[in-house]
Amino acid sequence: MLVSPSMMSLVWGPEAIHLYNDSFTELLREHRTLALGQSAFETFARSRGVFADDLAAGMAGRSARLIGQQYPVLRNGRLEEAWFDVEYAPVHNDDGCVAGVLWTLKETTAQHLLESALRESEARHRLLIESCTQAVWETDAAGVVVTDSPSWRAHTGQTLEEWLGYGWLNGIHPDDRAYAEKQWREAVAARGLVNAEFRLRAPDGGWRWTNVRAAPVLDGRGKIEKWAGMNIDIDARKRAEAALRESDARLAQLADAVPVLIWETGYEGATFVNSHYLAYFGVSYDGIAGFNWTRFVHPDDVNGYIAAYEQAFAEGRPYDYECRLLRADGQYRWHHTSGRPASHGRFIGSCTDIHDLVAAERALREREERQAFLLKLSDALRPLTDLADIQGEITRLLREQLNAGWCYYVDWDLDREIGLVLRDSVIEGLPSLAGAHDVSDAPKFLQLLAVGAVLTVRDYASYEQLPTRIRQKFVALGFRSMMAAPLVKEGRLIASLLVGNTEIRDWSASEASLLVEVAERAWAAIERGRAERALRESEERFQQFATASAAGLWIRDAEALAMEFVSPAVATIYGVEPNTLFGDVTRWAALIVPDDRDVALAHLEAARRGKTVVHEFRIQRPSDGAIRWIRNTDFPLRDNSHILRVGGIAEDVTEAKRASERLEVLVNELQHRSRNLLGVITAVAGRTLRQGGSVDAFDERLQALSRAQGLLSQYGSDTVEVGALVRAELAAHTQERSKRVQIAGPEVQLTAPQVQNFALALHELTTNAVKYGALKDGTGSLIVTWEVIRYRSEHRRLALNWAESGVPIDPSKVTRQGYGTELIQGALAYALEANVEYALGADGVRCRIEMPIEQPE
Repeated sequence: MLVSPSMMSLVWGPEAIHLYNDSFTELLREHRTLALGQSAFETFARSRGVFADDLAAGMAGRSARLIGQQYPVLRNGRLEEAWFDVEYAPVHNDDGCVAGVLWTLKETTAQHLLESALRESEARHRLLIESCTQAVWETDAAGVVVTDSPSWRAHTGQTLEEWLGYGWLNGIHPDDRAYAEKQWREAVAARGLVNAEFRLRAPDGGWRWTNVRAAPVLDGRGKIEKWAGMNIDIDARKRAEAALRESDARLAQLADAVPVLIWETGYEGATFVNSHYLAYFGVSYDGIAGFNWTRFVHPDDVNGYIAAYEQAFAEGRPYDYECRLLRADGQYRWHHTSGRPASHGRFIGSCTDIHDLVAAERALREREERQAFLLKLSDALRPLTDLADIQGEITRLLREQLNAGWCYYVDWDLDREIGLVLRDSVIEGLPSLAGAHDVSDAPKFLQLLAVGAVLTVRDYASYEQLPTRIRQKFVALGFRSMMAAPLVKEGRLIASLLVGNTEIRDWSASEASLLVEVAERAWAAIERGRAERALRESEERFQQFATASAAGLWIRDAEALAMEFVSPAVATIYGVEPNTLFGDVTRWAALIVPDDRDVALAHLEAARRGKTVVHEFRIQRPSDGAIRWIRNTDFPLRDNSHILRVGGIAEDVTEAKRASERLEVLVNELQHRSRNLLGVITAVAGRTLRQGGSVDAFDERLQALSRAQGLLSQYGSDTVEVGALVRAELAAHTQERSKRVQIAGPEVQLTAPQVQNFALALHELTTNAVKYGALKDGTGSLIVTWEVIRYRSEHRRLALNWAESGVPIDPSKVTRQGYGTELIQGALAYALEANVEYALGADGVRCRIEMPIEQPE
């Protein structure tokens, strides 16, 4: 045991005394204890549970061989797992009894860890292959499919029978099938690797690009045992490559389409230029191959440009450089060259012709001052609305900007041949030109202005287009040179902006351009001032009209129908504060009687659609709760063809509505009365004629009716008082009624239908009294009295008594009853439900008339 190369250990007796050889000593080195002759339970106290059962089995007389047994081992200061192939067997003493257990150990830790790593590696590779492949498969040595490949069939949808043999070719796109078969058969024949790309049927029924990789599997003798292969999905890459090719084609087309020199260079020089590049330099591609393009750079710029390019290329950073390039026509033109690093050691860039831009920079710098001035001018004019103030500020700022001696804006009234200057600006010592100027003797000058071109006058004294009078006057005032920018609108000269100096001056083109631009701005500002003034005046007139108008005026926004303006009369009509109606249309609608609300809103909607509508509706006024009738006139307010607002006029027509209703009642009553009156007249006429009456009698009866109608009209009501009827009839026939006639009775009103018949009865009594009775010769007297009595304690009745006296009458001599008597006795009973007592006594006529009345208590 001691000389054995294997690790051997003897555990003896119940105390487990541990004996071991030198090979086993290595396991105990870090225990730092002398384990020889000591109890194994003490030496391996921390791992006792691992070997205790095996030790017990050995002491029981059993032996065993354990492969890959795991034991903890103290290494590097900590317990580590180690694996051993272990054999143990019982050792007998001289008596044949088991006295110990002999252990033989072979450490296999390195082999175990290697196998474990191999298994993990295989699992990772299998997972990797399965995750990145479409299918994994095998064939026999001849390249014929003889075994199933679930992954292939799952991807292509083929059955096992369709997959076996060469059926797999049917899973390949028809256009790629011949190519795939050729690649496979050539590889099998050459015993070489397969690396091919084609389209394979996808699970969704479409086609996806695949990369097939296959290799022969050789046995120990180098003979092909089988073929193993897999399909990798490259559809995304193929589509990306196709998209890249399309993109490159589009970029090439785009590069050729833009008027910019586009290029690409590499280590070997130019690799691409667009067609514009070749056309610009007038060469073919061979003419710029390599670094031949440098010959087109201006000699003064070439060294600096090449240095900037090479440094940027070497450092892989962008660069920008400006240099002159030789165009095909022999002209050097300034270009801005910009380069950017690309992948694979390439540089892409462009050259943009900036020659005109460089030339324009000078003009741009000149314009900067002008733009600053125009901005200052705009800021100064913005708050001004008075025309004189606008002209004064414009002329002052322009004169100062041009360092001129004078400046003014003139409005031309060509019909009156007058130029009007409201305000100007002059240096100290020069007179102002503000005022109206007669230009009737300057037609040539006005004709020149009417053309619309800027006029520049270097020296007034020699400018013959102006009349001598004007030239001499201006020169005498100190004006010597001038520029004039006319404003011609719709073919008519309307104004001019003029600037001048006290010395002879050559005006530059930029100064003339500034004058033209300021003139246009001046005209715009003045027109704005005029428009704002007109608007203010219009608004003031409207406010005055709205305030004075008894009718209410209102304006709504057409989109939301929100109220924007109401005149004071609207608030009065509606009985609310003006701000109550502002805003949402529901505020106004809430005041409308619910039965009329929807119709009123519908009319408002019609106005919003472009119609003018007149409609009436009722409101309940919050101030007093009164119901009022409103007549609204709604109409659209347009801006060109667009309806931006809805306007309206509101009128309170309540009293008019009531008057109309009363008038209708009166007309109906008049028609009724007229029909009744005509009936009475017809009856009177018929009776008069049938009884041989005279026309005078008929006329008198008509006059009686007329007096009754006059009383109805006089009092303006539907009733007439009894006393008025009696007095009116007596007054028509006698002037001495105060002495011979007595009238007395309470105030009793008769209705219009009663008045007509009652008046005729009074007329007959009166005319009889005048002709035959108490009023005939002045000897008799008449007493007319009336009272109101009750009939059966319920209804009131009029009782009128007519009593004549002092007139002897012989009743026996009365042989005929006339129409008057018939009317009194018969017609009243029929028409007025009256009771009449009529008698001719010895002293005169006695008549009592009782009839129902509608007399209040």
